[in-house]
Amino acid sequence: MPNRILVLTAALVVLAGAAGVAAQSARVGEIAIEDASVETAVGRGAVAVAVMRITNGAEVNDRLYEASSPLARAVELVSTESTDAIALSRQVRAIPVPSGTSVMLRRGGAYLLLVGLVRPLAKGDRVPLRLLFEEAGTIEVKAVVTRIGWRGPPSGR
Repeated sequence: MPNRILVLTAALVVLAGAAGVAAQSARVGEIAIEDASVETAVGRGAVAVAVMRITNGAEVNDRLYEASSPLARAVELVSTESTDAIALSRQVRAIPVPSGTSVMLRRGGAYLLLVGLVRPLAKGDRVPLRLLFEEAGTIEVKAVVTRIGWRGPPSGR
């Protein structure tokens, strides 16, 4: 019996630890944020990329027009366009989230670029993000750091 309790306790500790590093979700009204995570760069200064799925279940289109984090000097909305095998990333004013759709923020497409990190991030850290939508308003989510060491934004940034 004591071994069963020990095994059960160990399993609960492992499950609690795994839950602590899972990407977080949030919802305000009909806008849902899922699988929010952060990947940090190496060799390009103190930058990181935040990725997530944004689902708009409302009957009206929405736009993500601003983002911030206390762990970064600035958070830029970025979009990558590829033409003739050249990828160019640039800051955009907003990321559209059409009614009834999900938009994936990911490297190589639209994403959030955290610039001027105030401290190094470690795998498993939670990065608070404040997202401002034109219709839905403010959504706060904590994105978990899932990857350390990607090569940084494309050279066009």
